[in-house]
Amino acid sequence: MHRALVPFLLLLSFLLASCGENGPVSQVDGSMEPQAQVVRAAPGRYAGTLPCADCSGIATELQLWPSGACLLQSTYVGKPVEANRFVEWGRWSHDAPGRVVVELGAGDRTLYFAPQPGGSLIKYDLAGTTLLDPATNSLQPADGTFAPGGVLPLRGTFYYPKPRVAHFRECHSGRDLLVRLDPEAAGIEGDFRDQGADPGQGMVAEVKGTLQVTPLEDTDGAVLLLTIKEVDALVPGERCAW
Repeated sequence: MHRALVPFLLLLSFLLASCGENGPVSQVDGSMEPQAQVVRAAPGRYAGTLPCADCSGIATELQLWPSGACLLQSTYVGKPVEANRFVEWGRWSHDAPGRVVVELGAGDRTLYFAPQPGGSLIKYDLAGTTLLDPATNSLQPADGTFAPGGVLPLRGTFYYPKPRVAHFRECHSGRDLLVRLDPEAAGIEGDFRDQGADPGQGMVAEVKGTLQVTPLEDTDGAVLLLTIKEVDALVPGERCAW
């Protein structure tokens, strides 16, 4: 090889090695850029006052349980409470974009919320596409477990997970409730036996009762006690979704 070509070939080899080294490094650096994490809502209690077209606001309590069960109470402020307080049961989850999806009743309506890094939930419009004004459409984390006030109509499965210990599993949410019977409702036990219901599987019942938070704990947190005050019907042959 001609002596004059040796320095030129060495220089060319060095330049090619340098180009090959620098190219991939910049690509790897680009792929390692940190990506924004999706914020997830924690199970728990959320409360706030949402806008109302014909009242002072809608006092809202939303309880999200770890099992996916949920409870929503909406009270129209400035109107007679008993006629303008609504309690709905359902299921909640996160969808792919990270929204909290609250499905109420038997698919009667769906609400969407955006979880925030500080823990609050901001409501979307009914279609779930446009985020509403956070100043007036936010629910904030609240302490404890929520239990609605007043006498509530409930539909669910009345059953006995243990002898002489009655439970009630609400139809739309699957939330399990410990049961106490008022004297006026004690006849449900005899009717349950007369219908030949399996104690473990239970039977669908329509009742009216009150709820209260107890110091007991289950997998969803504080146990709720349902005091059944009135039995409207036992419904043999039917099954709840949950």
